[in-house]
Amino acid sequence: MVAMWSVNDSWYVRSRKSGCCEASLVISPEFQGTGIGREMLSLEMSIQVELGYTRTINDFSASNERMRRLVRRLHGRRSVVIGCLPRGMYTAGVGWDDQVIVFQHLHDIRPFTEIAEHNRIYGVRSTKL
Repeated sequence: MVAMWSVNDSWYVRSRKSGCCEASLVISPEFQGTGIGREMLSLEMSIQVELGYTRTINDFSASNERMRRLVRRLHGRRSVVIGCLPRGMYTAGVGWDDQVIVFQHLHDIRPFTEIAEHNRIYGVRSTKL
């Protein structure tokens, strides 16, 4: 398995009318650092918009420096750290680690079908996946 990914209504925000979702992304260690995470996060945000979500809450391990840099680079000002759960998650090879919780607005992300149609018309193909 290269990666596993899911999008669902947010556990942190319990109202279905909130327009808030969460997503999970796990990439196998042998494929980390290859650009798959960047491609998957971009695809994830586009699909969230397609499904009608306007914001997302995600979390990641505080020791995962690659993910911290990627979130900053991809989301910039749209992303705000809203909390940290001390020893909130367990990661194989690391042990118990702090869980960073991030809130993001999706207001300027294009839907997946719009991106796919643009790529089809102009013959753009992903080189990563």
